[in-house]
Amino acid sequence: MSQFSLLLIFFPMFIMIINLKSSLAATYFSSECSNTTMFANNTKYQTNLNTLFHYLTSNATNRYGYHAATAGVGTNNVVYGHFLCRGDQSKSSCQDCVNTATTDLPDTYCPNRKVGIIWYDECMVRYSNESFFGIFDHELGYILSNTQNVTGNVLRFTNITDDMLINIMDHASGGGSEIKYATGGVVFTSLVMVYGLAQCTPDLSSSDCKTCLEDAIAQFPICKGSRLLRPSCNARFETYQFFNGNVDVMGTVAPSLPPLPPPRSNATRMGAGAGTGTMIISPTSGNSKTSTNKMIAIVIVGLALLQLDYLQ
Repeated sequence: MSQFSLLLIFFPMFIMIINLKSSLAATYFSSECSNTTMFANNTKYQTNLNTLFHYLTSNATNRYGYHAATAGVGTNNVVYGHFLCRGDQSKSSCQDCVNTATTDLPDTYCPNRKVGIIWYDECMVRYSNESFFGIFDHELGYILSNTQNVTGNVLRFTNITDDMLINIMDHASGGGSEIKYATGGVVFTSLVMVYGLAQCTPDLSSSDCKTCLEDAIAQFPICKGSRLLRPSCNARFETYQFFNGNVDVMGTVAPSLPPLPPPRSNATRMGAGAGTGTMIISPTSGNSKTSTNKMIAIVIVGLALLQLDYLQ
């Protein structure tokens, strides 16, 4: 077989692999910067920020998906930062997200800003010229709400969802200094379950974590799904399983159901003096990366078998 014929066979497969790998990129949601506090290029602050990001990315595969670091201690250009990966993420997924965040945040979303935070579906990265470790930040947040209305008994839906969220909030806030994360589910009807997630940065005290999550739950509208993103915590509920792992079902044992497709949502920005705005997003199921990895593996094995067949 000629080299040109081999190229015709393998080139589309390599393109497929590249496209599949690109689909593993972190899902961006939002970012915030300090518009008044800036630094110039090639300054000590920029050097310290780069060092901080190196510390974060180097620790993005730790067991608990969280790491805090400081660069430039004892100087006027000290930088504080940390990352928090969603509690169900693998080490590789967490690392990919942190790598993406520490590149996108200074280059695209917050260039030359001394303060910045960025949220992805898989992680959050934050840095500042002032220490925020262990401090409950309630000044900024984003609510993302499902545009579809609840069908059926709305009052029952609201009650069982609130009970589930309170339950997982208690479990998350009761976590230790390494992880504060919990998920759960509850049966709404024979065909519908409601799933929930709650997480805080583990540097928060249990009481501050609980306060942050309580406030998040109180702001959820009556709808089929919603989430609140904050610097200190995040909470979410949906009528499809959006996280990886087994579900701790409250009440009745969950029926065996196929995953429901994620619906369209709208996001509203909140915060003191932050103004408001909306954007349309499409949440992705937490299982999508696993399926994509399997597809990549299948393609790679296929390529290897074709190559062996050719060599023989």
